[in-house]
Amino acid sequence: MLNLKESAVVVVAGEAVSTVDQLMASYVAQLRFSAEALDGLRGSGIPIVNARSLRTTLLEGQIAGGESLTKMESAIAKLQAIQARSNQAEVANGCAAPWGREWFVSAATDNVPTAAVAPQMQNQH
Repeated sequence: MLNLKESAVVVVAGEAVSTVDQLMASYVAQLRFSAEALDGLRGSGIPIVNARSLRTTLLEGQIAGGESLTKMESAIAKLQAIQARSNQAEVANGCAAPWGREWFVSAATDNVPTAAVAPQMQNQH
């Protein structure tokens, strides 16, 4: 059994919530910026082929932002798996993310629900 301090588990859980919230806010801002930048090109007379580089860069940024969230989900799942094998398995430290503990059921990512399932899970709390 792993020996974790309860205070550390609580602090890490709080930081996980804060980090996911900040990453999500950043991702939403990035999506808004992309939409505004593309909307700003409308009616400008710039040929669509000349705007391709901007569209590609914006899309790459959106993909990277989504991948960052996915990596954080995986890291939190691994942390929860560690806690489950520790002396702090029974510590109720709240939801690790807005979607609840069910979102991160194990360190394996092959059975993690998709984003479309997350809102349904939120209603289960």
